[in-house]
Amino acid sequence: MPGAPREEPLVAARAISFSVREHSGQVWISLDERLPLPDRIRCLDPREQRFSWHTRWDAPVLDAQENFLDALHTHTVHPGLVRRARMRRPVTATLQHEADGFRVDYTGQAEQSGLLYRLFEGRRTAERAYHSALSVAQLEYVYESGWAAWITLCFTPETPSTTHVFASFHLRGRWAPGWLVRMTVWPFLHQVAEQDRRMLAMLGRAQSQFPGRAPVVTRLDLVRPHLEAAWAANMPFLAAPASVQLEV
Repeated sequence: MPGAPREEPLVAARAISFSVREHSGQVWISLDERLPLPDRIRCLDPREQRFSWHTRWDAPVLDAQENFLDALHTHTVHPGLVRRARMRRPVTATLQHEADGFRVDYTGQAEQSGLLYRLFEGRRTAERAYHSALSVAQLEYVYESGWAAWITLCFTPETPSTTHVFASFHLRGRWAPGWLVRMTVWPFLHQVAEQDRRMLAMLGRAQSQFPGRAPVVTRLDLVRPHLEAAWAANMPFLAAPASVQLEV
């Protein structure tokens, strides 16, 4: 220790180290020395990434993830963009466990009524939502023409009521340079994200007026109980398969 006499005993001190890894433009930090990436991050090819962005939501991490994974809110929060109001159609949502989380398969709706679908998409053969290794939520779309797209959000809690969101958009099987996707698709996705951010901020203000009140959770809120269990245990929650009929 600088300035201490030679006979002065050294103070026992130890710096805590973390495993750090850069992958596809994001820095991952873990207490696990192996630093395993979430499955839904490892499955993405960095060469297929078209753009990424970062924002901050005034919402607890669990509410932020549920908002992204939930399909029921799109008519009211994103009317016209994702789905048109008063045009709900029957869909079957089936939740199954994965190695590091869970996924939800949506079947019965190959087309959507919103502007995003009409401008940029085609008939879908698969639509899935994933929760992977606590921090990652992802939407996957596969199309009849053979191409696929992924919207991936990585959530970092800042405080109990604020969350950093790191998002990326990947495209496979369809040629489109990043600058073109950013010019055409990004303005619409940014508007969707802003609508979510504003809605979550409103939810937070409402919750602050009624402290101690628990949210109302029904069988239609398929992912909420599994997200709560995952964060409460600080580990992925392997849920038993569950299926529910929705109108989205």
